[in-house]
Amino acid sequence: MVKWTFYVMLEAIERLALENLRPGDQRTYLKEKLGPGRFKQIEGMYERAGDNGRSLMTYLNLADILRLAVSDSAIQLDETSIRLMKNVRDWAAHVLYDLSPETAVRNLVTVKGECLRLLGSTGQAERVAASA
Repeated sequence: MVKWTFYVMLEAIERLALENLRPGDQRTYLKEKLGPGRFKQIEGMYERAGDNGRSLMTYLNLADILRLAVSDSAIQLDETSIRLMKNVRDWAAHVLYDLSPETAVRNLVTVKGECLRLLGSTGQAERVAASA
C-alpha cells in the first residue's frame, strides 16, 4: 500500500512536469537540454521501438522529465530531490527493488514533502490523495 501511494504521487508529479514541457522540435530540445550522451540513449530506445515508439518523450525517465521542467523554470527542485524521487519511483514500480534501510524513512518523508509542495502549488494534491 505504501508503494502504491508513492507511485501515484510520483505519477502525478511526472504528469505535472510533462504538461509544462512544450518542445517544438523534440530532437533539438532534448539534445540541447539533456546533452548528447543522454539524448543518444533515448534516441536509441526510440529507434529500437520502430513504429511502436510514439515520441522521444515516451522514453524519458522521471529524473529526465524533472530536470527538463526545472531547466524550463516550470518547477523548482534541487538535484538531490530529483535523485530521491527517481529512486523512490524505481522502488515503487519494481517488486524486487528495495530502499536502503538506513535512509528509507528519511527519503520517503523528503519525497512526500516535495510531492505535496509541488502538487499543492497547482491544487492537484487533493485529487492525488483521493485517487490513492
